[in-house]
Amino acid sequence: MTRLIIIADGGPALERLSDALSHMDGVALLRHLGGRRPVAPHLQRLAPDLVFIDEPAWSPLPLALIREVRSAAPAAAVIVRAAEPTADWLADALMAGATAVLPAVADGPTLALVVQEVMAGQAMTLAVARFPQAA
Repeated sequence: MTRLIIIADGGPALERLSDALSHMDGVALLRHLGGRRPVAPHLQRLAPDLVFIDEPAWSPLPLALIREVRSAAPAAAVIVRAAEPTADWLADALMAGATAVLPAVADGPTLALVVQEVMAGQAMTLAVARFPQAA
């Protein structure tokens, strides 16, 4: 069973995300973290296997949050859902320790596929994004 923590602000988006992830086979949702409080104590105590960060809720500090998660739960995979994953931001997120990055507009099947691949250890680093085309 994969132990999951979601870091996101509340609201309908969190409800949809929680519902989608907690109903996946082999996933146990441990906790939602939000409110921009330090997450390290919770991560250290709960020792998740997977941390899902909803980046739109945490801008402009998602890279610092990724580093905090990596430091507090080094064995956990980190999936980040990003509002506008530009090529530079994507590279920075992966260097900060994200296992996978996907756009906030990713549909349910894409989200499920990314989570399954990360849970299976098949995605060491994975980026699913739409980059702006050069003019």
